[in-house]
Amino acid sequence: MTLRQQGIDEALLQEAIGSVGEEEELEFARNAFAHYRINYDDVRWKDKALAYLIRRGFSLSTARKIVPEGPADPLFDLS
Repeated sequence: MTLRQQGIDEALLQEAIGSVGEEEELEFARNAFAHYRINYDDVRWKDKALAYLIRRGFSLSTARKIVPEGPADPLFDLS
């Protein structure tokens, strides 16, 4: 969307987006997610994390692969 607003040609835009592979996109999404501060006390933390990645241009399917199902740091260690 930003590239379109800046007047980048649609053919060039599709070529640039198509050149990024799935593994590369996942790596970029992991890096972006690493900078996101998660408040696990908020019941909507997962939705907020997904929205954060989507606002940064990642697809919903990519965001779902990155956002964990549960907190990364469990409150209790039951081992």
